[in-house]
Amino acid sequence: MAEIKITSPIGKTVGNNPHEVQAIQRALNRHMNCKVGYQPIKEDGRISPETLQAIYVFQRMLGIAPADSIILPNGSTHRALNQDIIRILNPTAACVAADQEKIRQVIIDRVNIVERKTWQALNPAKIPQNDWSYQSIAIHHAGNSFSCGAKGVDALKQAEKIDMNSFGQISYHYAIDCL
Repeated sequence: MAEIKITSPIGKTVGNNPHEVQAIQRALNRHMNCKVGYQPIKEDGRISPETLQAIYVFQRMLGIAPADSIILPNGSTHRALNQDIIRILNPTAACVAADQEKIRQVIIDRVNIVERKTWQALNPAKIPQNDWSYQSIAIHHAGNSFSCGAKGVDALKQAEKIDMNSFGQISYHYAIDCL
């Protein structure tokens, strides 16, 4: 394997020499192609969201902190990509890059999530983009503002009505029903 030489940072930064980016993309695909769920990225020399995600996942798998989608010349990510064999500290991190629709369905099934379409939620004024690719979520906790005596869906529809009238969309990703 030929050593990957980079003269400036690659990834979530300015610069990104296309020849160096392409070499990094090739190395990421080589190191991660056998990891469960990894989708190979285009080796086109462009910094795409998929390339940034692959760098991030690779850093997470190696235990590099912070995982920031930036490869510095001779930094820990660069050195790891130049190795023939690397020690993976967190092999399940590659699942982050797996088919998000399958992951989404597993989460819905295992956690018993009731989707908006199931409880006939109103359509928001603005449809969110990349609805399942966020790094954090907002969970609505109404406290004592809605009664636990009401059916969960009815209480959620009441909260939805307030949000739709005030903001044009619901202001959280999930709500927790009373048990």
